[in-house]
Order: sequence, then structure tokens, then C-alpha cells
Amino acid sequence: MALPFQLSPGSGVPAYRQIVDQVRFLAAAGALPPGTHLPSIRELARHLGVNTGTVIRAYDELAANGTVEQRHGAGVFLSGDAAAGIGQGMRASARRLVDAARKAGLNDDLIRTLIEEALRASP
Repeated sequence: MALPFQLSPGSGVPAYRQIVDQVRFLAAAGALPPGTHLPSIRELARHLGVNTGTVIRAYDELAANGTVEQRHGAGVFLSGDAAAGIGQGMRASARRLVDAARKAGLNDDLIRTLIEEALRASP
């Protein structure tokens, strides 16, 4: 599998958290379909230039929240319901953001502009 993961060392976000966030985002976006076999711990650590412990921590957190399944001897796989759950959570967060902005008196055009600015500013 091509490795779509990359780290932003200057972001202030721990490397394991960046891995967790990227897996969850790629799953929600459909770029990693359910059942996808994720890179091995050693392969991903080598690709990102981090310690294997960093990848283990990320994979353990992803397993704890149900995003991935760790199969002894077979590897780490994206769970079947990960994308749906993550996508629903992201939609709910977006709705809360829009609701709060509207309650603050912002119109839809301004909300779109602010979101587009945030997207451009995000790495």
C-alpha cells in the first residue's frame, strides 16, 4: 500500500496523535475503505522517521476507539464501521459549529468564508 501518512514536526501536535488523526480522517473521507490493511508498525515508523513506540501508541489508541482491529500475526485493519462512526461524528461537529455561528448572528456566506479560510490555513 502506498503510505499517505506524513508528519508535521513543527505543528506542536505529538506524532502519535497526527497518525491517529490522519487514519481517522482518511477513513471518514473514504480514502481508506473498511478492511484496509494498514502498514506494519516497522514500515510506518521507518516511513515517518519515528520510533516504533510512536506507531504502537497510535495503533493502540485507534484500536481502543474501534477505528482499527489488531489481528495477531496478520496486522492492523480498518474496522468495518470506522468510517461511518467517524463521518457521523464529523457531521455532528460541523452542525454544532454552524449552529453556534448562526446563534452568534453570522450569516451563511460569512460562515462559509470563515470555514474556507480555516481550510486554507490548515496544514
